[in-house]
Amino acid sequence: TITVPEGVTDLPAYVFQDCTYLRIVKLPTTLKTIGSQAFLGCRGFTSFVIPERVTSIGSYAFSDCINLASISVPPTVSAFGNNAFNNCGKLSIYSHMNSFATIYAIENAMPFIPTNDSFPDSPLLSLDRSKTSYDTNFSNISLSGSILMNLKYAIKKDDINNVSDMKVFIKLPLNTQIINSSLTVDGTVINNFTNDDNNLIIPVTAVSGSIKFSVKPTQQTNIVSYAQLSFKKDGSAKTEIIGIINEYTPLLTLVADDIVDMDSVPVSGIAPPESTVSLFVNNVAAGSVKASKAGLYYTTVAINNPVNYMSYEIRAESGVNSAVKTVLYQQNTPVLIELKMLYNGTEYDLNTNTGKSPIITFVSGKPFTFKAKFRNADMMEDVFIVSDRNNIKKYIKAEWDNNSNQYIASGFFDPSNKGYVPGIITVEYAAKSNTMAINEPIDFMEDMYAGDLTDALKQSQVEVIFNTPEYSEFDIKFSTNPALQELADQELKLIIKTTEKIYGSDFTGVLDGWEGAITFFDQNYWLNILERPDGVWVAVHDISSNKIIEYIIEFNTALYGEENWATKSLQTMSEISFITGMVVDYYGILSDDEKLRQDISRNPNLTTEQRTEALIKADELQFDRTIFLCLTSMISLVTISMAATTVMAGPTIVFGLLFGAITASSSFFWDMRMANIRSGGAGVSFNFRWAIDPSGYVYEAEPSNRLTGVKTTVYWKENDSDTPVIWDASEFNQYNPLYTDNDGQYAWDVPEGLWQVKYELDGYETAYSEWLPVPPPQTEVNIGMVSLAAPEVSLFTIYGSYAEVEFTRYMKPHTVGALTLTAPDGANIPYTLSMPQDETALDGAVYARRYILTYNNGYTATEGSYTLTTNENILSYAGKPAKVEALTAELEPGILISPREANVPKGGSLQFSATDEETGSSVAVEWTLIGNQSAGTSINAAGLLTIAEDESAETLTITATAQDGSGRTNTAIVHVVPTTTFLYGDVNSDGSINSSDHQRLFEHLNGTNLLAGDALTAGDVNKDGNINSSDHQRLFEHLNGTNPLS
Repeated sequence: TITVPEGVTDLPAYVFQDCTYLRIVKLPTTLKTIGSQAFLGCRGFTSFVIPERVTSIGSYAFSDCINLASISVPPTVSAFGNNAFNNCGKLSIYSHMNSFATIYAIENAMPFIPTNDSFPDSPLLSLDRSKTSYDTNFSNISLSGSILMNLKYAIKKDDINNVSDMKVFIKLPLNTQIINSSLTVDGTVINNFTNDDNNLIIPVTAVSGSIKFSVKPTQQTNIVSYAQLSFKKDGSAKTEIIGIINEYTPLLTLVADDIVDMDSVPVSGIAPPESTVSLFVNNVAAGSVKASKAGLYYTTVAINNPVNYMSYEIRAESGVNSAVKTVLYQQNTPVLIELKMLYNGTEYDLNTNTGKSPIITFVSGKPFTFKAKFRNADMMEDVFIVSDRNNIKKYIKAEWDNNSNQYIASGFFDPSNKGYVPGIITVEYAAKSNTMAINEPIDFMEDMYAGDLTDALKQSQVEVIFNTPEYSEFDIKFSTNPALQELADQELKLIIKTTEKIYGSDFTGVLDGWEGAITFFDQNYWLNILERPDGVWVAVHDISSNKIIEYIIEFNTALYGEENWATKSLQTMSEISFITGMVVDYYGILSDDEKLRQDISRNPNLTTEQRTEALIKADELQFDRTIFLCLTSMISLVTISMAATTVMAGPTIVFGLLFGAITASSSFFWDMRMANIRSGGAGVSFNFRWAIDPSGYVYEAEPSNRLTGVKTTVYWKENDSDTPVIWDASEFNQYNPLYTDNDGQYAWDVPEGLWQVKYELDGYETAYSEWLPVPPPQTEVNIGMVSLAAPEVSLFTIYGSYAEVEFTRYMKPHTVGALTLTAPDGANIPYTLSMPQDETALDGAVYARRYILTYNNGYTATEGSYTLTTNENILSYAGKPAKVEALTAELEPGILISPREANVPKGGSLQFSATDEETGSSVAVEWTLIGNQSAGTSINAAGLLTIAEDESAETLTITATAQDGSGRTNTAIVHVVPTTTFLYGDVNSDGSINSSDHQRLFEHLNGTNLLAGDALTAGDVNKDGNINSSDHQRLFEHLNGTNPLS
């Protein structure tokens, strides 16, 4: 191991070239560049971690590192030299999903494993990450054989005027063809694109937009693709990543619980549509099942006479494809029996065995709630709901609920990105494992020890050299069985000896002579494990009894020659000693070293230093387990050979302490959410799919007014002349009909053909879509339904200067002016109609449900009963007359907006305020802006309106809604005027400021001659957004010369 000191920023070229025995290099956090051939030929590397600040890796930097299996590359690296990883046949790149390292791996056909799918923002980036994404609609190929790709991009507001020459570059997945007719930009089919060898280039001019297209695989393939935006910023060429897709589409999968407690095991998975899947348990036929037309299967397989803590291999075969899953049979283990998800107002039973799976439309910002019930729940410690998308896991921790006796998880899989679309959903949990006391006696004749030894190992010959309480020595001669690999026909010694040792109160002497040993301390015991050239030496210091117990496995390296033969032999012995590995399963010892290292490299929460430390600890854990299994198997072998008639000299204390060392290491990884977690719930992974774009939505009047619970039934026919039939969705593991969710959405995945959807809801006219062809996928089948009910007034409130009216339906605004408002004395009150919020239907028509009636001619409401009368001339969006009725209301204190009406030039701003009508005090309100066409026009929380230079709307509506829960609302009108150079104070617009302007402003203030247009703006002499007596005073000061205007 070599540590490069902090402060080094550039690692020179050739610095560690051909250091073949170098295993670990710790690089400093200050490092920025790695030079060419810096690590060329370092064959001792198996994993490597590059620090977070490195930006470039030189040519051939890691070339010929033939044993390098993983390298963690931070997102800061944007430049790779030629052949940086040449001849690294075992290598996988661990990188952020959205990074240039991942793109490098894709371009060079290298395996990559994403470690994080977040995309940290930076002032140097021009893309608005909250509005930029690239993903697929489904996580696998649709039934029509195509895959819908969705891309969104948006330039940050501050960079809108600084970017030009924008082009979207998309690397299409290998072995796919784009369906040209499906390529749209902002909903419009385009043809101004180029596609050169699956490199799609699309020029774009809008500063934000969406691109959709479908691809059709030409053969079985993984969906790996990326998108970038190239542009010029301030004259310099730039490229930024929009997103990367990495979806695995296997031909055959097999899903089952890791641990089962019954002899019947539910299994499920993906298979070629309508194919036969044959199942085997430990290579014995266990039945078959036919996959559905959607390519899904579900069944159960039997484990005959299962043995506790025994592992069983379940294999699925379909044609030339196969998939394998190993399950552990363990009595009284936790088993998931129910998992429900509450999402967007609908509850889904995720592990139901109906064979049908809903397609759930994802809605950004909607939280998840999961409810998980387990059998033997008292045997669990932690439960997580896990989403695995793009090979990146995200978790929601579940908490135990005493009232319902289940685990409940609520929230988001990625709280920092509430637009994260979940992938495969599973349940993971930490089961309580068996423990071993330090001085626990062990019967090595038990099934998990001697009874589980392999036949190849049992064929060995054991010779007793010594056997006393203080010293035992055994020669073990292995058989020639080829299953023993390099151990075949070889010999070793097993030595167990006990010696006295006085420790006193100073334990420092315990480590004497043990430099480089792995140590573990537990109460009155100290454990040392030391690997030696000729074997391994384990010493247990029993401090309370003042003795040392030593266990030695000794090889004669002179016989075998190879320098690391002893290490390889120990590893082989641990791997081939036991048939089932029940001892490992019984004690819950982490045993999948490769997976552990992958999890470490993938963990997004680790710093560079933590990742390096964790990889070292993974090596220690593997070594600890190797020694544990080797000693266990050797003592078991000796016990068998002596027929349990000879007493072993040494106690079995080492096993408890060694186990403690192993579990201590495991707890380190558990703290990082990586170890001792088991999945549960067979079939959960495939019981539903997320749709990013639904098939469509159902609404009333305008798109935001969605309808929930609409029955949607899809019909199919193959050709125009065929008779339509209701689609049998059950053949494809789906439902028909569907019912719309809280956002009015529905989604199917359908095969090729012609399709029509029927929409039904009580109180509404039945509606139908057009007949639509598939492919391409149809994701914008949005249908408006018409209510059969006559519209009614649902709210009528009288305030001092205005009234508020709300209808049960969206109304045509030009007909609402037919309302009659009557004062307590029976006189009609003239009013001006405005809308605090309007909506635009898909056909461009404008509708609203709420209206403000502002009294004309300075009328002020007083105490008494006011009447609102409707008539048949007031029409809903569908042209249905309103119910004729008369409603009454008493005076309530409203809110006043100041100014009530104003002219604001483009590029200008205006401050609004809200006060209580009755008290005149300030009111906390929520400000809303309606009618703006430019994203740059906005009103902030304090009521400051800013008009963008490119605003094209002529009139804007400002709405203030009280935050006290009263629902009081009022509006103000802003007229957007062209940017002009005019004189504040020139009220009569004659080009000069004189006494006539002073007189004209006075007439406006006393109400005899109101200002309008530019004159109204010029009357705001002190530019505070209001016209009042202070402006009159300010103009007077200018005219008398005491305070000239500028």
